[in-house]
Formats: sequence, C-alpha cells, structure tokens
Amino acid sequence: MASGTSVLATYRAVWDVPRLLNLLGANLAERSLFGMIAIYLPAFVMLSFHLSAVAVAPVLILVALGVAVVAGGCAAADSARTRMRSGSNRSRRSPTRVSRGSLVAPTSATRSTGS
Repeated sequence: MASGTSVLATYRAVWDVPRLLNLLGANLAERSLFGMIAIYLPAFVMLSFHLSAVAVAPVLILVALGVAVVAGGCAAADSARTRMRSGSNRSRRSPTRVSRGSLVAPTSATRSTGS
C-alpha cells in the first residue's frame, strides 16, 4: 500500500473493480459446492446406506471424476461455441496487431470471416 493512502480509499478502489461481485459470487458458489461434496455427501451416504468410510471412498472418487469430466466438457464446449459464433479460431479478447503496431481489441471488421 502506498504511503499516505487510507484504508478506506483502498477498499473504495477495490470495490470499483468491474465485475468484482460476479467473481465473488462465483467463488461463493464454488466453495459451497465443494463443501457440500466434501462434507455433506460422505456423511449422507454413510448414514443412509450404513456404509463405512472405506466403502464410501470409491463412490466419492467416482463423483469427483464425474464432476471434473462434466465441468471440463462444458467449458470446452462453450469455448468451441464461442469460436464458431465469432467465425474465427481467435478468442474475442485477444489483441490484434494493426499497421501502426499498436494493440487494439478486435472488432467485427477486424475479425476474419473464416473464408
């Protein structure tokens, strides 16, 4: 923190960051789901089906792998759909070099049409 900057000014600067609430909301959702899977699910399965911790472990491994596969598949499919809609293999946020050598965000005019 810079010398002479108050704590309130620092918090004000942090809360002015665009989409900060989106990030905090996503973090809250992820932490909640992790807690549910890591804490609630094993206890629920053990009590409902009268299983030991050793018997529940393979089920939890399958759940963890399934969640990872589904989440990864959804992320990959969303990325592919975004590229197909834009008509380019380039991400929408990637910079494009112009003749002057400066970097600018691509616009619909600067993106290739795929032909």
